[in-house]
Formats: sequence, structure tokens, C-alpha cells
Amino acid sequence: MSSLEYHDILATYFEYIRVEKGLSHNTLLSYKRDLEKWMEFVTKQNINFCEPKPENFLMFIQVLSHEANLATSSLHRVIVAIRMLYQYLLEQGYHKNDYSHILRLPKMPKKLPKILSREDIERILNTALELAGVSVSSDHSDVVSELQNKVSTDKKTQALHKRNSAILQIMYASGLRASEVVTLKFSDYNNRTGFLLVKGKGQKERYVPIGKSAIMAVDDYFLHYRDCLGKNKGKALSPFLFLNERGQPLTRQRLWQIIVDIAKQARIGKDISPHVLRHSFATHLVQNEADLRSVQMMLGHSSVGTTQIYTHLSADHLNEVHRKFHPRG
Repeated sequence: MSSLEYHDILATYFEYIRVEKGLSHNTLLSYKRDLEKWMEFVTKQNINFCEPKPENFLMFIQVLSHEANLATSSLHRVIVAIRMLYQYLLEQGYHKNDYSHILRLPKMPKKLPKILSREDIERILNTALELAGVSVSSDHSDVVSELQNKVSTDKKTQALHKRNSAILQIMYASGLRASEVVTLKFSDYNNRTGFLLVKGKGQKERYVPIGKSAIMAVDDYFLHYRDCLGKNKGKALSPFLFLNERGQPLTRQRLWQIIVDIAKQARIGKDISPHVLRHSFATHLVQNEADLRSVQMMLGHSSVGTTQIYTHLSADHLNEVHRKFHPRG
């Protein structure tokens, strides 16, 4: 079988898992990169792509582990990608013996997610509001006075600040993933019901409430400023809710940079990312005794087991409060 035929098989396979498995675009890209490495190895070692032997799989993982110095999570994903592929090839009759099961999944270290305190979140949200020209009462007068001097009178710059404030309000109000934020369309937003229609992993849809503060911020941006972005292009405005200065949808990388920049101006002094906001959203809900099933639905987790990690964070919070305030803590 030629390498061209191998690639045809892979193309059919990726279409299959996109449709049948409902995998997200980012997961598909990761699996493609992983299997491209496997294809390179198979070609160099002159291995039969459809009938690799157990030792071929083991050698490949050994090479990856030592030469590429892969993290455990990445190695875990590579093995899943290979096992899924050869299970598919077995079902399609390309080979009779699937030896990929010899690859054992490494144990994933249990890491508690990073979160921000409610005070840090408040400081970030207030900083974004101040940059957008909205005066807020704040205990951080040093930051506020500095920000007041940065407020722009240029309409387009104002639009970007209004957008940034709306993004942060939505992310903390809903716990959306970065990919979910940048793919939001204005048709997914309903200010009357206060819900977003979110298309999550595998294109699974869910409705998420966002609350009054986020609605006010999004309405202000959408109704008065969004049209300023990309207005001079002479083209129809993009259907996406959050646009860049050229009127195009934001990328995940740009979203991450916006959050980091505002956190720096808020003088948080901690690592921050879209996922830190998501973890903070969930943890603060659990700390306020929200039931796990509701948090699971808002986050779009397929299993409540994934959501249970936030109970551990909540327990850590209670221990910290006890140590700090109890006379015998």
C-alpha cells in the first residue's frame, strides 16, 4: 500500500471521528499531529501501516518519550489517538489483529486547577470597566487613578475596551472555554432571557445564564460600539459577537492576550488564562454551595466526575478559612 493510500485512509478516518465521535476541532488537530508523527515513524522504519507488530508500537512510544520529552498528558493523547485509529481499521477490515491495545495509558497526575480569589476577579473586572470609561467604586485607588488617565476618546479604541469588558464579564459569569467565547455569535445571545446558547466540545449545545452585570456589559458593547469594528471594510459585519479591530472574529491566542494584559494592569501578579477564569467561576459557585449537577451543566462537562474536582478546591478553601480564623486552627 502506497503512502498516498495511507493518507486517503487517514482522511476518511478523521472525517469519521469528526462526525461519529463529535470531537472538537482542536482535539482533531491534536490527533492529526500525533498520527503524523506515527506515520513518519512507520515510513522511516519500513513498517506495514495496516499490520504493525506489538514491538513497533512500543518502540514508537519509547522514541517519543525519550526524544520528544513529552508530558504525560501528551503521551496519553498520542496513545489514545493510535488506539482509536487501529480500532477503526479493524472494524473496516484493513487488518485482522489489533495490537495497539498493548500500549498502556500512563497515569495522569491529579492537579488541582489554578483559581483566582473573588477579590482578584473583582479587581480585574473593575479594571476592564475603568478602561471602558465606566467609573466603579474600588478599594484600589492607585490602579483606578492611573486607569482614568488611559481612557480613550477615540471611538474605535473605546469599542475595543467595551468589548474586553464584555468578554471578561461573560467569562466569569458563565465559565465558558476560550474556544466557546471566540465562536459566540450575536444570535446566540439573548438579553431578554439572560442566556447564551453555547456550542461546546463535539458541537454539543447548552444554555448558560450570565446574570445582570454581564448583560449590561454586552448590551453596551453590542448596541453602541460593536459596529465601529471593521466598519470601513465595505463588507457585511461578521456574525460573531466579539470582533477584532479589523472586524474579524477573535482568535483564542488574542483572547488569552487580552486577559493577560488586563490582569497586568489590575496588578494581580498571578498567572492567568481563560481556563483560570473558568476554574474560578466553577470554584466560587461550589464555595457558595451550588449543586454539582447545575455546575456540570453550565460548564458543559459530559460527566459529573470531571466537575467533582471543584469540591476538592472548595474543601481546601474551607480548611484555609478554618486555619486562618479558628482560635485553634
